[in-house]
Amino acid sequence: MTLVELIRPALTAGRRLAPLVVAAATVSLGPAGATAADGAPVGRSYVVMMTQPQIASGTARHLVPPLVDALDRAGLKNAKGPTAEWVVSLEKSADDGTWLGSGESRRWRHTATVSVAFAPNRGFPRAPDVPTFTVDARVVTADPDRPDEFRCLVDLAVKTAMSRWRPAGRIEVRGTECERGE
Repeated sequence: MTLVELIRPALTAGRRLAPLVVAAATVSLGPAGATAADGAPVGRSYVVMMTQPQIASGTARHLVPPLVDALDRAGLKNAKGPTAEWVVSLEKSADDGTWLGSGESRRWRHTATVSVAFAPNRGFPRAPDVPTFTVDARVVTADPDRPDEFRCLVDLAVKTAMSRWRPAGRIEVRGTECERGE
């Protein structure tokens, strides 16, 4: 059974996931052979890593399923245990907002960001010297908590990572195709 298969019923039932995530993370001792220099991890195994605050805030319930779907569509293989070659992490953020435009067209807008990071699995906790490649997908929106926009941003971040793969670093992409209007 995969970690995602374990998480989905717990999310649906509203149970606390912290013990599950901690247990999964402490046994995650992946193979030492995966490196970012080998190219995009298409066809390689992965595990999603999230923190307890992310889970408590509801991020897992809203973004882990779309992340797993996007990774599967990109050709990565969901790990069947703690031997994943890659660790994929997810961060979600939004600013406090600002006024954009002038006159009648003036609107309050937020910049929402989804960051998807890929790192070779070297066990838990992740060592600071492990190379990580991150894609930040951003959208300007009236509502920073729109699930449809965030699903689109997750998909965009994964697609961008696979098409513009680097051994390490961070790139930004504007998610204009994810903007859903008012």
